[in-house]
Amino acid sequence: MRELQQISVQISAVAGRPGEYLARFSSQFYGATYAVHFPDSILGALALNSFSEMLRGHYDARSIRFELTEAVSPMRSPELVDLLGGTPDAAPQ
Repeated sequence: MRELQQISVQISAVAGRPGEYLARFSSQFYGATYAVHFPDSILGALALNSFSEMLRGHYDARSIRFELTEAVSPMRSPELVDLLGGTPDAAPQ
């Protein structure tokens, strides 16, 4: 499999579940979508980090870009905010 420069992972809020999110990556090659459901907490940050490292290793990607949908409210977990590279009150991309 060829090296990817960057993988885009979309993050959206889970409807009816405040403080819970779904991160997903769609592989055109496999015709499959990989996803992780995680809470706004340190454990959620660990789950999202493991998910992104799994993708980085499998696809030999140089970087992971997180794209937040408009429905994502500001995340409160400092570890999650740090992983996403923003501030708790930053607007989604």
